[in-house]
Amino acid sequence: MAIDVSTAEAFGVGGTLAYRLVRDGEFPVAVIRAGNKLRVRTADAWEVLGVGPG
Repeated sequence: MAIDVSTAEAFGVGGTLAYRLVRDGEFPVAVIRAGNKLRVRTADAWEVLGVGPG
């Protein structure tokens, strides 16, 4: 499962900064490019945020 980079508020940054961090290779999790979409694996986001399912 993957989520959109624009959900970056969870990392404490807004959308514009999130896309800048992706561009500069500094987003806190690996980014998957799917066509013109940017996604991050949900499990990776949970790990960085210290949360998980259930």
